Amino acid sequence: MQGGIYGRINWSWLSVSLLWVKSGNRGSGLGSTLLKRLETEAQALGCTKSHVDTFSFQAEGFYLANGYEIFAELPGYPDGHSRIYLKKLLSVVPN
Repeated sequence: MQGGIYGRINWSWLSVSLLWVKSGNRGSGLGSTLLKRLETEAQALGCTKSHVDTFSFQAEGFYLANGYEIFAELPGYPDGHSRIYLKKLLSVVPN
């Protein structure tokens, strides 16, 4: 397995629960491809927004590069770092 993604839908929101890419494949575009595919599937099911959380030492830059914006930060979680909460508006898929 090279990577995977898991999310769930609540109302019109996609919640990205897990995104993992094998260390040797990071930077290859696989993570962005997985994220876009999940967003597209969610849009087809009526989602118009997405949210995710990560840590300042993990994937903050990845999500920012993929169109997410920070809406909250929990400093000191863990000590010396922050938990970052991000959101993104998804385009509406026409029927």
